[in-house]
Amino acid sequence: MNAAIQALRDDVADDAGALLRRLDQSVEFDAATATPTELSHTALAIHHSYCALESLIERCLRHFDGGLPTGHDSHSELLRRASRPIPNVRPQLISVESATAARELLKFRHFLRHVYGAELDPARLAAVQGSIRSVRPLLARDLTALDAWLDSVASPQA
Repeated sequence: MNAAIQALRDDVADDAGALLRRLDQSVEFDAATATPTELSHTALAIHHSYCALESLIERCLRHFDGGLPTGHDSHSELLRRASRPIPNVRPQLISVESATAARELLKFRHFLRHVYGAELDPARLAAVQGSIRSVRPLLARDLTALDAWLDSVASPQA
């Protein structure tokens, strides 16, 4: 058994669990009719879900790619790299469809982190919730495939 890969697999599984839980929390309330407290809960869950996804991707890119993208578009580049396999190194970590949908979460996270005085817009949150409802099953599928691949690398069959 490859202990480093197994440790990575365990960390990725933790991040994946957090990601899926936070995605579920982000759609608990209908943003269109939510109270300000419920909107805040939703916004924070969206923020945390993207952070969990990014953490998972970063762990894998550090291990298999040897580093992370840098520069002003590093967060978008992270998603792009995660959606592309590296032949003879690793498969794609998430599908192109998942990466495209995750960009909506990234945009919202950026908004939440940098527009301090803005009120949460129920219509905007409802649109992000729509993206979450479509991306969650894609990400769940991708994460299951990633876990299976990590398991095969950590415990190769003789």
